[in-house]
Amino acid sequence: MNLTFLNRKEVCEKLRISIDTFEAWVRAGLPEYRIGRIIMVKQQELDGFIEAHGTAAQNELVSSLVADVLAKPKRQRKGRAGKTQTGASAAATHISRRPL
Repeated sequence: MNLTFLNRKEVCEKLRISIDTFEAWVRAGLPEYRIGRIIMVKQQELDGFIEAHGTAAQNELVSSLVADVLAKPKRQRKGRAGKTQTGASAAATHISRRPL
């Protein structure tokens, strides 16, 4: 029996995914093994996870990550009139004040 272990970086490079996606897969049930501070997965288990979950799991995980990002509070700034601004309008105000 040939056991091949891949570390987190190798998995991400091989599959062209982010570390956040890898961690979401672990939360979704991909078994991980920790050797000290190194996180590893078995190649066979990774292949089985991808076959079992396929594209639907990737879409669901991406949707959950996007929802997490959107749920974070936006950075607030005070405008010229002292009113609080959020998001793009705050960034635009900040950019427009910079000297050329």
